[in-house]
Amino acid sequence: MAKKVLVVDDELDMRVFMTTLLETNGYKPLAADNGMAGLETARRHHPALILMDIMMPKESGIQLYRELKKDPSLKD
Repeated sequence: MAKKVLVVDDELDMRVFMTTLLETNGYKPLAADNGMAGLETARRHHPALILMDIMMPKESGIQLYRELKKDPSLKD
């Protein structure tokens, strides 16, 4: 089974580029367009890796990182 990688970025072009790159290299990409959606997706799918932008609307990448570290099931 392919490992899941979550891409969190508010720019559509970057999400498409990263998910296409990941998919062509054998990963199962997941995508979210802001930090809040990224946190929900991470909680639902438990990806092996999260790639995120720092400056995003609704919740920044830094805030998302802090929220992930607080969640016992996602902190590692």
